Amino acid sequence: MIKIPMKRKKCKTKTPYFKILTILCFTSLIYACVTTQQVKSTKTSGFLDNYSQLKKGNKGETLLVYVDYSTNFKKYNKILFNPVQFYSGASSNLSPKKKQPWENILQLEAHAWNGSSSIP
Repeated sequence: MIKIPMKRKKCKTKTPYFKILTILCFTSLIYACVTTQQVKSTKTSGFLDNYSQLKKGNKGETLLVYVDYSTNFKKYNKILFNPVQFYSGASSNLSPKKKQPWENILQLEAHAWNGSSSIP
């Protein structure tokens, strides 16, 4: 059997761009797998009237959590979505384009959540 040497075709890919893209992908993958730490303390913002019902969260939870174990979720058969209200002050830096109503986004979310029960 006679072997015929074949010429290799040069790759037309831009090697520096490919290397940079590969490095960026691996860097993103590494940073995506980094674990986060729970904050040591937090200040109350005044949003809630009563913070006494918030308890310290366990490992893997937020710093302060509220859980009502006496809630009977089986008695509920509907979810009510309240509209999102956005207020900006006179000194706001938002452009008029970003201040437009978010109604379309809210409707999209409402349709996305319309599903059957996950607990049979």
